[in-house]
Amino acid sequence: MRVAVIGFNNMISMPYMRFYKKTLELYGVAADYYCWNREENGGIDKDGNVYTIKIKCPSDKFGKFFAMIKWRKLMLKELNRVNYDKLIVLTSLPAFLLRNYLIKRYKNRYVFDIRDFTYENIDLYKKIIAKIIDNSYATFISSPGFRKIILTEKNVMQIHNIDVVLSDYGPPDLRKDIITIGYIGLISYAKSCILVMKNFAEAKYKLLFRGIYKNSVLQDYCKANGIKNVEFGGKFTSEEKNKIYEGIDIVNCIYGVKDEVNKQYALPNRLYDAIYCRRPIIALENNALADYIKKYGLGLLVSEKDDFSKKLDEYARGFNAIEFEKGAALCRKDIEQEQSMAIEKLLSFVGIENRKEKAKE
Repeated sequence: MRVAVIGFNNMISMPYMRFYKKTLELYGVAADYYCWNREENGGIDKDGNVYTIKIKCPSDKFGKFFAMIKWRKLMLKELNRVNYDKLIVLTSLPAFLLRNYLIKRYKNRYVFDIRDFTYENIDLYKKIIAKIIDNSYATFISSPGFRKIILTEKNVMQIHNIDVVLSDYGPPDLRKDIITIGYIGLISYAKSCILVMKNFAEAKYKLLFRGIYKNSVLQDYCKANGIKNVEFGGKFTSEEKNKIYEGIDIVNCIYGVKDEVNKQYALPNRLYDAIYCRRPIIALENNALADYIKKYGLGLLVSEKDDFSKKLDEYARGFNAIEFEKGAALCRKDIEQEQSMAIEKLLSFVGIENRKEKAKE
């Protein structure tokens, strides 16, 4: 058996692809992994069993459309060349582009993995996604919020994007003079980031942004407004992540303002970072992440109209590290149970049963 795992971005931007790669390799499943380099043209590069499709993708709508059509043509050519036994398709856009091929050639022989909200506000797109779900072997959703969007529950299971290990240090001291608020990961949601900068421009806070960002919007905003308590850092490895979190006190999970409202259904990777690195979260209320924060006591919820600084001062004064630890531990337990069920389903898909016994071999 040979499996193709189809992604729609570069490997560093797809920690969920790394999950599949790690899991399938652990159990000796032969698989190829397809990524997309959107920065340059050049066909397909091969590095072992990782294939990178190189098609430049402009930022304008028409440019993106034609780039996706080119991607579809090249991806179909590759799939027909190899004739894989089974497919795993990551995120809804590539599944949408390959919909006819999936349903006609691979009915009940593909796993569909939904990671984000894209064009589900369009009825036709939503109906097609439902059809893709119905014809899948299993559909994994990375957030329970997506259940509010999809039109079917058939074959649907929760999966989580855990890409960090449990830290050996405890919760932070929130009563010290300077509190560091960290945004660790792919840096997007510019309007939300600027909202955070406005609210925490005081010297007693330090804002850390560590990860890849595509433009200088945030740096330009700091310069234009004389904001000096913001530090920017570049990309990092998975192995470095825990050490970075040791140096921050609050995880910045503010996202979903204004035209970012479509993000309210998703769970950020920083949720998992927070509960495994033992750091409380600050986030906006009324989204999928807020449900976790309220249920497990993982941090502070604010509205866009709140004075974030004042609310955080109040939260810091009343912070109970023991109760936070209990909530984070319970959240980890529940997430790991759901993850274990998803892994069982994935391994059943590739013909492996009794994974605990196999893992010992």
